[in-house]
Amino acid sequence: MAEPPDADQKTEAPTPKRRRDSAARGETLPARELGTALIIGAATLWVLTAAGTLTAALRSSLGNALASATVLHDPAAALVAALRPVAVPMLLFAGFIIAGTLAGPMLTARHWAPAALMPKWSRVDPIAGLKRMFSTRIVTDVPLAAAKALLLGGIGASVIMDAVPMLMRLTEHDAHSVAAATGAVIARLSVALVAGLLVIAGIDFPIQLARFLGRLRMSRQEVRDESRESEASPETRAAQRTLARQLAKRALGPALKEATVVVTNPTEFAVALRYVAARDSAPVVVARGRGPIAQAIRELAADTAVPVLRYPALTREIYFSAQVGDPIRDELYAAVAAVLAFVFNLERQAAAEPPTVEVPSALRFDEHGLPREE
Repeated sequence: MAEPPDADQKTEAPTPKRRRDSAARGETLPARELGTALIIGAATLWVLTAAGTLTAALRSSLGNALASATVLHDPAAALVAALRPVAVPMLLFAGFIIAGTLAGPMLTARHWAPAALMPKWSRVDPIAGLKRMFSTRIVTDVPLAAAKALLLGGIGASVIMDAVPMLMRLTEHDAHSVAAATGAVIARLSVALVAGLLVIAGIDFPIQLARFLGRLRMSRQEVRDESRESEASPETRAAQRTLARQLAKRALGPALKEATVVVTNPTEFAVALRYVAARDSAPVVVARGRGPIAQAIRELAADTAVPVLRYPALTREIYFSAQVGDPIRDELYAAVAAVLAFVFNLERQAAAEPPTVEVPSALRFDEHGLPREE
């Protein structure tokens, strides 16, 4: 089994195939700090928009329960009556948390991959865990964790210290005022912590992105191997032939509309000829090709009802002796004239066989364009 290349050998940017394979395996950018900031941000948004409704519902439920404590009632009905006012705020809380949880992967992953749900047993491998603990990542992870703790701790201490004078005076107020003031402090603290987490995510994201792209980088040998595998793939070759044929059909469409006949090899070569007595002094080559282009010519001929006749030797001779727009050589007049005469009389003699034609021996070529010795 070949050893994976060393990190210092991975000097090439990842190819599109490497990126697609990585996404299919469920490997995404691990922006954990961004995910944490989004989840806590969603919870904070709920605190700012729906926590008041939940507090009011709980206060109302508690008041109703205390008012009916001495009255005989159905426990199930009482429970339903107590939970009904808080149902909407709690559903909103669940929705906010789910949205915050999903927002991180949606921002860092281009599409969902089922492989991402599969367990990765390498994560519970103690040897692999020790390698991660003592890898070079510790150089950036430890300072980042310390900076994170200092930043969040400083933000929390600053907000709380600023609120201490006000909190010390809460004993002078009623319960409703105390709850409102405490909620306001919690809201300010949550917003400040979310801002700090977004700053941390902004620092962490480029680091994680650089690591992620570094894992995808390839050595020159890997790029060459992938290129060879891609070129050797039957699917790739078929796709290339299909694309070449489609491009050829678009380019040759106008020429085939004025063609009189197409002669073929029958599969490797194809030549389209035009002869209009009032316009051409001799048959003219309007399209020629081999391989995918020849197939495109045959398909276009079928689409435009241009006769296609099988003359292997004649097709090669015209292909190798004339370019598009050129008249055929004088030596081929007799052979092409016989083919054209058959085509012009084709409607009257639909059951007739195409004529046999002879081409000069000096103009006989093989499939490589070399003179053929008889």
